[in-house]
Amino acid sequence: MIRSRNNPLNRLSGKLSDYAEEVLFAARAPASTRQRMRLMRETLAFHYRNWRKADIDSGPRLSLDLNFGGYQTAVTLRTHDGDLSILYEMFAREGYKISVAVLPPESVRTIVDAGANIGFASLYLAARYRNAKIYSIEPNPENFALLRENTAREPRIVPIQACLTAVPQEQVFISTSGRASHFQMNTRGQGVSVKGISVDQLCREQVIDRIDLLKIDVEGAEKQIFNGATFLPKIDVIIAELHGDYTLERFNEDLACANLKAHVSEFARDPQIVIASRG
Repeated sequence: MIRSRNNPLNRLSGKLSDYAEEVLFAARAPASTRQRMRLMRETLAFHYRNWRKADIDSGPRLSLDLNFGGYQTAVTLRTHDGDLSILYEMFAREGYKISVAVLPPESVRTIVDAGANIGFASLYLAARYRNAKIYSIEPNPENFALLRENTAREPRIVPIQACLTAVPQEQVFISTSGRASHFQMNTRGQGVSVKGISVDQLCREQVIDRIDLLKIDVEGAEKQIFNGATFLPKIDVIIAELHGDYTLERFNEDLACANLKAHVSEFARDPQIVIASRG
C-alpha cells in the first residue's frame, strides 16, 4: 500500500519505516561484519549530507558482497551520490516488484532495462526472474562503467551503452551535472554525446521477438518514447517511472492502442512508478 506523505505524521512515520528497513538490510545482506558496519556508516553519512543539503562530490566508493533472497552478487557504488538510495529502493524495499499474478517469474525470458544506471535494477530483476535474459541500456559513461562492473558476474545481463529514444540511431546527449541517477537526455548538444536506440531497433539488433518485461526510467523521455510507439504489441508488461507532465492518464492514452492499461504500483513507495499489463 502506498502511504500518503502529505501529512506530517505520515511523512515522519514513512521516514522512520524507511530507516528501519535500511538498517535491517544493512545488518543482513552484506557478506561480512566489516561490510555491514561500513554500509551502516556510509548510510548514516549519506542521510546527514542530505539533511545539510551538502553539495555532491565524488566521495569514496563502497564494494559489497550481497545476498538477497538467496541470490548472491557483488556491487560497487558511489557513497556520495544517489547510489545508496537506489540500493535500498531496489533490494530492501523492492520498488520494482510485480505481482506473480501479473508476471509469473518462471515464464519470463526477455527483459529490457532502459535507464539501467549502475545495474541495481537489472540485478534485482535477474534475481527475481531466473530464466530471463536482461538487456541493460545506460547512456552515461560513468554509470555504464559501473553497470558493466556490477553485472559482470551475471551472464544473463547484457550491458548496452546507449540511450533509449523514439527514433532509431538518433544522436542525443546526456547531461552530466548533478546526481548520476538524474542525468537527462537532450538534443541540444549539452553534455556527452551518446548513441540513441529505439525499442524496435534493439529488437532487430538483438533478435528479440517478444519482451516479457520492459522496465523504463529515462528521466522524462518516456513521453516521446511511448507517443505513437510501434513496439507496444511486442510488450507483455511495463514497469515505468513517469516524470513531469507525463501523467498516468497520458500514459494510458498511449498504451490503449495495444490493449495495455497501467496503474500505480502497489509495491513501490513512489506513486510515479506504474505497472502496465493486459487484461
